Amino acid sequence: GRMVQGGLRIYGPVSQFLREVIEQYEFVGEDEIAETVDRFIGTIEPHEYGFCLVRPETVSVAKCYDSQTQIAKTDEACFEKCSGCANRASLPCHAEDIKRLAISLKTSMDSFKKLDLIPIADIYEASLDRANRALKEIEDGESSHER
Repeated sequence: GRMVQGGLRIYGPVSQFLREVIEQYEFVGEDEIAETVDRFIGTIEPHEYGFCLVRPETVSVAKCYDSQTQIAKTDEACFEKCSGCANRASLPCHAEDIKRLAISLKTSMDSFKKLDLIPIADIYEASLDRANRALKEIEDGESSHER
């Protein structure tokens, strides 16, 4: 409801889904908001870098998806997985934590490069790239909102 009224800004793949669903309604009332919320399953899983909001149509592409149980194991989350997941949502307040994680990822990446462990360094570099994209998404969204 707060997102529809402009009081809450959400970034990440889930936010795009929410905007698309909300734009389909001519008038957004409590019934439409409830209908949109009902399209999610499970619980909202909070993390320091955002939230995990698994939808029925995206559960199988969750980075923590367990093919045997056919559920997303959101309790096993980590930034390396979640940053590239279709179910990630971040608020502006998560930016500082994402920055801190990016610094840690960069430090680890540099250490593995010095040890000539390039395949491991590449994994950290990919996570660092996703952190930078998430930060840019938040910064661009906040900048456009201020105008």
